[in-house]
Amino acid sequence: ERFGVNERALIASLVRRHLKHAAGFELAPEGAPPPDGAEADERRIGDYESACPDGTRALVFTDRALYVDGTQRQRVPWSEVVDYELPASKRAVDGVRVLTTSGAVFVPMCGERGPTGKFKDAFDMIRLLKALRDRRARERDR
Repeated sequence: ERFGVNERALIASLVRRHLKHAAGFELAPEGAPPPDGAEADERRIGDYESACPDGTRALVFTDRALYVDGTQRQRVPWSEVVDYELPASKRAVDGVRVLTTSGAVFVPMCGERGPTGKFKDAFDMIRLLKALRDRRARERDR
């Protein structure tokens, strides 16, 4: 997995910047243990919990991967993330389909904030993924 220190710092920065207002996101304290199944030097950035209609879902963000807890835990390395799909509806959004080199992964994010739940957490995640995609495109074009 070709994933340098600069890329890991970029991921940490993007997660903090784009998810800081998400209703279900909480920054991990310095030195927080990485999730089970993480690589030895993986750093935990934050946790996201959302109460989706079909049950509470948890996400763990590290500088190397996104962990999605559903019926089983799924590890999605940031190095494999290539794009995302926009949700069909802006109002009834319950997560984001993340496109990876090994297929699509649904990332549940049901949280919302603001008057009448106007701001959906899923769009914070989309902004993070867009920033990552655009940054990588700029790196390739150099």
